[in-house]
Amino acid sequence: MTMYGGYAKSGGTLYSQSYPADDYTAKLIPAAATNEWSTVLSEDRKTFSYILKRDGQLRFQADFDLTKPLSQ
Repeated sequence: MTMYGGYAKSGGTLYSQSYPADDYTAKLIPAAATNEWSTVLSEDRKTFSYILKRDGQLRFQADFDLTKPLSQ
């Protein structure tokens, strides 16, 4: 909806980055003003997670098992 690409907050690590909603997103979707998306790679590099929090509360989390190849 917003074509949001996002800018990571400072303080990210090799394994984790967080992307708060920008002003454009907040104006377009006021309820999403406190959204923060995160990408997390487990330190064992076996799981990749995509996480959405709103008002500091978990709203969505998708975990991908990187040890299993995608079927064709």
